[in-house]
Amino acid sequence: MAFEKVDFVQALLDDAKMLRTVKNDLVKIIKDKPNIDKYGAGFCLDKRFSMFETTVSFDSWIGHYGSSSCSTFSHAIKPEEVRKAFIQYLKTHEDEILFWMSKFLVDQANSLGGVVKKELEEAKLAIEKLQSELQEATR
Repeated sequence: MAFEKVDFVQALLDDAKMLRTVKNDLVKIIKDKPNIDKYGAGFCLDKRFSMFETTVSFDSWIGHYGSSSCSTFSHAIKPEEVRKAFIQYLKTHEDEILFWMSKFLVDQANSLGGVVKKELEEAKLAIEKLQSELQEATR
């Protein structure tokens, strides 16, 4: 029997812990191993070492009554500068963002609590049924 939701919730909690502790874990590793001379942790530092990568866009559009089509009403004139500003914001608020992401994953895990409980109860019933069938088969 697969425990898909149980495994998924555990993965969410593992990721939440990792996001919450990654910077402190790095500091501990550096302190414990004096031979480390290269290290880093932060947004948009080096894609070769990404823990995760995502694409973010800010979208804007308008549409008119009677038409299902929409069009962009605004765009960045200097998109590379806007990108730099966004990355700077991420770096400035890094601890807050990592904390919020961790909290979000924990909330997701909590929201699946009922599904996980049901999955485990079904597994318990399946085990009880197997035990009963084994006892019956050995009589």
